[in-house]
Formats: sequence, C-alpha cells, structure tokens
Amino acid sequence: MSIDIIVVKPAGHDAESLNEIREVSPLGDLQCVRQFFDATFPGVATGVFTNGEEYSLEVTLTNDPVGSAHLALRSGPTWSPSSRERFVESLGELCRRLQWVAFAVSDNSRLAP
Repeated sequence: MSIDIIVVKPAGHDAESLNEIREVSPLGDLQCVRQFFDATFPGVATGVFTNGEEYSLEVTLTNDPVGSAHLALRSGPTWSPSSRERFVESLGELCRRLQWVAFAVSDNSRLAP
C-alpha cells in the first residue's frame, strides 16, 4: 500500500479537506523544512526514512521557500492499523508545532493534526 500526502500551511487551520484550502503560506526555507522533517523522521531529508519493516517515507521538497511538502508513505510487511496511528501521531506533532496541515491526496481528507 502507498499513501501520497501533501503538507501545506493554510491561512485557516480548520479545513477538513484540501478542497477547502484557498490560501497557503510557505512552510519555511528549504534548509529549515528539511531539518524539521529529519528531526521527526531521521534520514528522510537525504533519502528515505524507514521504520523497520512497518513502512518507509520519502519527502519531496521544491522551491525555496518551500510552498508544500509531498510525502510518499509505503507500507511494509509488518504494517498494521497501529503502524498507521503511530505515523499519523508523529506527523501530527510535527504539523501542530509548525502550524502545518497534512492531507491524503487520494481523497483530499485531513490526516494531521
């Protein structure tokens, strides 16, 4: 299973769907955004973060300042509902701290925080 995620910094933080977002601010400068992701998911800034056999995560950042982050979450052989909960919790903590919001690209639903 693979989940594509987009992280943005919307003007309003109450949107439950990506479709509701009308205006965004930059996430930050490229170096800082890389450091933020790498602090939560070590190694992801320079390649792939792997959480054992549960999942792997790749982050794509473009432009400076960064307008949005694109994440590719790939499940591994030991992926479970609790794996998803732990991932969303970690992503949610990062997003909450920086006033970012993460949405699933498949249905535009809010994932975190």
